Amino acid sequence: MLTFNFKISLEEEDEEEPSSRKRKRSARGEHKEKVKLSHFDHGINDLALLGQRQIRLHISVENGFPNSNVKNQISWKTLQNAIADLKDANLSTLLEGLAKDDSCKRKVLEYVSVQSFFF
Repeated sequence: MLTFNFKISLEEEDEEEPSSRKRKRSARGEHKEKVKLSHFDHGINDLALLGQRQIRLHISVENGFPNSNVKNQISWKTLQNAIADLKDANLSTLLEGLAKDDSCKRKVLEYVSVQSFFF
């Protein structure tokens, strides 16, 4: 005859302190913070939202599963085309400034890609 002895513990486990939680890291081992819309200034915020909207349209109509190596290129080209179609001087100026600032451009493209390709 088989018998099983189970001990059920109803004690509450200690919650992890925020400092002991694992952080996301990049391939190089650096801390990688999730890019949020609140990280951008008002104008860049508008560009990011426009890019997000346009890339979702691109995904649904043209290419639902793009190669991961070209997602940023698709996002950037789609954002450029959307601003050209709108013919908005303010957004065009912001886009030119964004093109010169690699760090900010990378963050905007990361926001657009993450929010659009993984929804």
